Amino acid sequence: MPIASSDDRKIDTLLHAFGEQYDAAIQQLKEEIDSLSEQVAEQIEAHQARPAASVDLPDNVADRLIAIESRLDATEVFIMRIDESLRKLTAEMSPKKRKRLFGIF
Repeated sequence: MPIASSDDRKIDTLLHAFGEQYDAAIQQLKEEIDSLSEQVAEQIEAHQARPAASVDLPDNVADRLIAIESRLDATEVFIMRIDESLRKLTAEMSPKKRKRLFGIF
C-alpha cells in the first residue's frame, strides 16, 4: 500500500473537517425545512377539517422560504468553489511532464 505524504494527510484532514461542517449545515437546513413543512401541513389539515375557513399560514413562512433558498444558493456556490479548489490541488500535485529538449531529453 502506498504511504500518504504529509500533503495528502493535510488535504484529508481539511476535507474531513469540511465534510463534518457541511453535514452539520445540511442537517440544520433539513430540520428547518421539516419544521416548516409540518407547520404548513397542520394548517392544510385544519383547513380541510373546516373548508369554509381560509388557510392561515404562519406569518413567517415566506421569510423562512426565502432564507432557505438563500442558504441553498450559498451552499451551491461554496461547493463549486471547493470543487474548483480540489481540481487545482490535484492538478498541482499530479506529476508534470517534463519538457523534452530536441525530442530526446
